[in-house]
Amino acid sequence: MAVSVAAAQEPPPGAFVEKVSFFNGGQYRYYVYEPVTKVETPWLVILLHGSGSNGKVARAGSAFEFEKLAEEHGGIVVYPEGYEKHWNDCRPDTDFATARDGKHDVGFLVNLKSDMMRTYNVDPDRVLLAGTSNGAHMVYRAALERPASFAAYAAFAANLTIDETVKCIPSGIPVDMMIIAGTDDPVSPYQGGTVSVFGKLQGDVRSAQATANYWVDLAGYDTPPGEIEHLDVNEEDESTVTSYIWSAEGKPRVHFMTVNGGGHVLPHPDMTFPPFFGNANKDVNGPRMMWEFFAGTFED
Repeated sequence: MAVSVAAAQEPPPGAFVEKVSFFNGGQYRYYVYEPVTKVETPWLVILLHGSGSNGKVARAGSAFEFEKLAEEHGGIVVYPEGYEKHWNDCRPDTDFATARDGKHDVGFLVNLKSDMMRTYNVDPDRVLLAGTSNGAHMVYRAALERPASFAAYAAFAANLTIDETVKCIPSGIPVDMMIIAGTDDPVSPYQGGTVSVFGKLQGDVRSAQATANYWVDLAGYDTPPGEIEHLDVNEEDESTVTSYIWSAEGKPRVHFMTVNGGGHVLPHPDMTFPPFFGNANKDVNGPRMMWEFFAGTFED
């Protein structure tokens, strides 16, 4: 969904370039952040916007953090835009044009990765696919259907579609997955149920815990996770953050971050969101935690 956000910080000094990709008879726009700091083989973060939104909003909504990380650690960031501002995810009952017209968005994202490899010499083994809301649902679809296409996945403010209605065909292959979910999310219910966007019903989903359990079970974990209670550094935000982490040698990692009292917004100390989206946690830096999870795939 389109959302007006405000970040207290300015974007870093690199170039923000608009480009167009043609795939499967369709045209997709995307934006690339080209950092001032260049490396021979950069990593890549692909960040997907929510429903009704666009690449520029996704950029602002992440507080330019992935771009700052690109400057600090040698990466590239790309913000693709879905067909008519939506992604064709696993839910069969959305009213999105991309779903109605059967757009092959997973194929587009895999093709976009290849384009970035050719243009920027991106390391194919260091690509993170991340998204928020509808974009997070798209992350799940790619992880279910094309798990080997990206090194890691990160989904914020979305739960997996229930088995009874899911239109995707899961591969059954585990992946490195990070999930961030707010317990008071007014759009994507933490306890599961029907997604509602400004009164429009957009499909039924599992609970956040059941979503995490799906990836945990797929990875073969049968022991409790490590648990981290993050410092409540901003007591005025009326929320706290708890991380549950499954990690073992030879297995994909799963990081389930619960924002207790959090809404349909990405945690960040400097971000401001409209009240409709619920409470905004300011204790942790969500984008940086996503990147740290991603970096663990190639720094072990």
